[in-house]
Amino acid sequence: MGTFSAKHETPRFSLITVNFQSAFFISRMVRSLPASFVAEAEILIVNNDPSETAVLTRLFGRLGRIRVIDAGGNIGFGAACNRGAREAHAEALLFLNPDTRFVAGSLLGWAAEFTSDQRLISAPVVTHDRHEEAWNNGRTISPVSILLQNIFPSDCFWSWYAGLFSPDWVSGAAFMIRRSDFVEVGGFDERFFLYYEDVDLCRRAQQAGLSIHKSRRAVFDHQGGLSHISRSSQKQAYFCSQDLYIGTYYGQRWVRILRLLRALRSSFALSV
Repeated sequence: MGTFSAKHETPRFSLITVNFQSAFFISRMVRSLPASFVAEAEILIVNNDPSETAVLTRLFGRLGRIRVIDAGGNIGFGAACNRGAREAHAEALLFLNPDTRFVAGSLLGWAAEFTSDQRLISAPVVTHDRHEEAWNNGRTISPVSILLQNIFPSDCFWSWYAGLFSPDWVSGAAFMIRRSDFVEVGGFDERFFLYYEDVDLCRRAQQAGLSIHKSRRAVFDHQGGLSHISRSSQKQAYFCSQDLYIGTYYGQRWVRILRLLRALRSSFALSV
């Protein structure tokens, strides 16, 4: 759906977002983008929610710069992003969550910074309720770091700590990467249905020689978690992906330890 006009056959940027119960938020996100950026971009919406196909058609069907790609069902966030990247025309890929919106700075300024000679993944400042999100970037995630963050669950402390160093990973809510680099590192690992796909991608990107960069040139607000049916389903998806990540890089022994600690914490919470 949505054939590009000649003006958008060779865009400078390909913006890729994934829809799942998020059509309204995608509309809001698109409206927040500066006209100067939209004039040089194509927008690809990978639709993981067949129930919203008609809504997306009404919202975007007549806009030549926007294409809706039907995934046929909920194939997961990473797989949908890969689908969008395969159909993108530009070398610069911008991945945005549907519940983000541009709020400050210069989007083209960030893009110009990104298109330097470095091979990198670049993320903007991501805020929530006017405060910078604590978990939009950080140091390498390991079993020890997970244990420490559960023992000392202070968002302020870990946000301060992460700010002392160059990030090892940035949130998949908003980031840029060259299409050639994205292809080289293999895109998102589609085993991660939701969560940790960004941490895994950044880890493999660093192994391939890319730098991970956080830019102050642009600011996006991120509401977060708007497409989840329930808090319990969100937690289940998170822990499933966490186990996959830890098992991949640190082995199944650590997965069993983390699962045991979760079970003990749950039992203790129910008993008090």
